[in-house]
This record gives sequence, structure tokens and C-alpha cells, in this order.
Amino acid sequence: MTKTLEELARSNISDLQFSTDSVFSPEETASKVLGILKDTNRTEAVAAGDKKYGIITVRDLLGIDQPENTKIETIWRQVGTVSPNASVLEAVDHLIKNNVTAIPVISKNEVALLSQQDISTALKEVSEIGSIKAKEIMKTPVIAADKETPIAHARSIMLEKGISHIPILNNQKLVGIITGEDIVNTFITASTKVTRGNREGAKITRFPGQVTGLMEKNPLKVTPDTNVHEVVK
Repeated sequence: MTKTLEELARSNISDLQFSTDSVFSPEETASKVLGILKDTNRTEAVAAGDKKYGIITVRDLLGIDQPENTKIETIWRQVGTVSPNASVLEAVDHLIKNNVTAIPVISKNEVALLSQQDISTALKEVSEIGSIKAKEIMKTPVIAADKETPIAHARSIMLEKGISHIPILNNQKLVGIITGEDIVNTFITASTKVTRGNREGAKITRFPGQVTGLMEKNPLKVTPDTNVHEVVK
């Protein structure tokens, strides 16, 4: 059923579809998180223990060398929680204030995770956002890199600037995009047989090569005048 933007903002987040299968203990290792994120094609997970809750993202994993020896409690971010009865607007406000892409959802019997991706999925049903142009909400200027940029440097930029995506240019034209997920999944790789939720990470000392060899060469793109409804879809 199509909602107005106001109806979506006021609705409970329990009305949305969100993840309940990416919950970890702070004592578990980053390699286990890496395995689940790759298997479920998500970029965030939630950790819960001793009445404390936090999130772990691909960007957090980007900064570690030995995931099999790194406990979640050393890299997670405790960002507060929301209840399933909170409104979507409250959840979005929390994401913005904490500069995060996901937040733990806590009820009496369950711990779950609500992400920007989940909210974007709900926005597909709000046709009125079609009156908003991409240029009205897009971030500019954007941090970009040349196609010959070393992967190690792209990783450093992501860690320093707190970003997970870098457009790649050749003579000022967009030729691709590289993400933190690309780097994590390529270089923090399995040293033993991979099973669900258990990717034993080998020690990483170098990130060889240039971004052109790792980037997505056909990234999704829109024009500044594309309406936001099309962008979300």
C-alpha cells in the first residue's frame, strides 16, 4: 500500500522489513561478522551483550588487519537503540545525529537492526518524493580519485574521511566506483575453508594494485535532475 511521506515518517519501524539475523556477541571475532555480512549482502551488523548494544560496519572492518584475532568489542560503536514502537522519523533522526547507517532495534524478546537500506526500501512506496530532484539533497563536492590511485591510498581516504564509497575518474569523467566492501572482501580473505559466518582472515600488511583493477566499472548513476523516487528505486 502506497503511503505519503508523512504517513511513513509517523509509522512505527515495526512496520518495516529489517534484519534479525546479523546479531553478535561483543566477544565474537570480526572474522565471523565478515562472513555473515558477505553471506547476507549487508554492510552492517549489531552486537549485543550485558545490556550494551552497538553496530559494526564494513567501514569498521576496513580498519583492521587480523579479523580472526580482533574482538567485536574493540571496534563496535555504541550508538544507542530504538524500540519497535519508535517512529521512522525518530529512527532517521537518530541515524543523522549519530552519523551512522544503522541502529539496533530492541524489544523484550528480540534484537534486530534497522538500516538506511531498509528505510530506502520503504521509500520506494512513497511516490510524492518524485517531486524532489537529486540535486536538492545530494552531497557536493564529492571526494573522488583518479583511476591510477593505489588501493592502499583509497583505503586511507575512506578511513580518514569516514566514507565507504569513492567515485573513480579518468580525465574528469566517471569510469567506476570503489567501495569499502570491495576492499574488505578482496584483501581480508579466508585463509581456511569458508563456512557461513566464519571467514578466518589472513594478516594483511599490504593492499597492492590500483583502484582500476578493483572498482565497479559500470556503477549506477543518475543526473542531478533525476527525481528522488527514481534514485531510491
